[in-house]
Amino acid sequence: MRIGVIGLGSIGKRHVANLLELGHEVMGFDERITTEAWTAKGIGLLYNWKPEAVVICTPPASHAALAIEAMHHGCHCFIEKPIVHRGLESATVLAVAKSKGLHLAVGYQLRWQLDSVGFHADKDIVWECSQNMAEWPSQYQKDVLGEFSHEIDAAVFVNGPVEKLTARESVYGWVIQMRHLSCVSTILINPRATSYSRTASIGSQDIWTFSTDENDLAYKRELQAFLNVCQGQPWDERLCSGAEATHTVRIIEACRESMRECKVMAL
Repeated sequence: MRIGVIGLGSIGKRHVANLLELGHEVMGFDERITTEAWTAKGIGLLYNWKPEAVVICTPPASHAALAIEAMHHGCHCFIEKPIVHRGLESATVLAVAKSKGLHLAVGYQLRWQLDSVGFHADKDIVWECSQNMAEWPSQYQKDVLGEFSHEIDAAVFVNGPVEKLTARESVYGWVIQMRHLSCVSTILINPRATSYSRTASIGSQDIWTFSTDENDLAYKRELQAFLNVCQGQPWDERLCSGAEATHTVRIIEACRESMRECKVMAL
C-alpha cells in the first residue's frame, strides 16, 4: 500500500520505520514547515502521490482538519491519540468517514499489551502512570490528560464505557475515578515523576506492567491490523475506533470540568 505520514516527530518517524519494515511505500511530510506556501506545496505533493491511507502524527489541534482533508482525498485514516483536540470536532470527522465509506482508527497501542488483564474484566482496577514531562514540547505539557489518555482508553477497553466520573488535580498529578456498569477504574497520573512506570493492579496484585519491548511490537501490530482492515480484512477488536476515541475525549473534557466545578460528571 501507499501510505502518507503527516508529522515526522518521534512517533511519525517510528511509524515510517515500521511501515517500511512491513513492506509498504511511504511518503512523509513534516507539518512543522513554517510558511503556508511550503505547507500547501508539501500537502499537495503528498496527495498527488495518491496514497491509500494517511497516518496523522501532528499535535492534536490539527487532527480534525488533516483527517477531513485526507478523507476528502479518499484516504483511510489512522490518527495518533487523541482523535481530536475538542470533542465537538469528532462528530464531523466521524461523519466524513461514514459518508466516504473509509476506515478510521486511533492510535492507542497499549491495547495490544493488555493480554494479561483480559477483555471486559469487570473488576476494580487501579491504573498508574508516572513520567517526567519537563522536557516535552510545551504544547504537550499543557495537555496532561490528552497525553496520558492511554490509561483512560485502556480502562474503557477493559471495563467498558464510563457512566460517571470525578477528577481532581494536585501538585502530584491527576486522580480520576470512573464508574463503569459494574466496576470502578481509578487512574493515577504523575507527570512530574523522576522515573518512568506504567502499571495496572487489582488490590495488592499487579496484573500488568509496561514493557518497552512489547510496546515496540504493539505499534507494529496495531498499524498492521489497521492496514489489514483497509485491505478488506475484518476489524480487530483491539483497534480503537473513532467512536471509542470520541468517548475518551469526552472523558477528558468531563475530568477537566469535574476538577473546575468540584462535582461528579455524568457522561
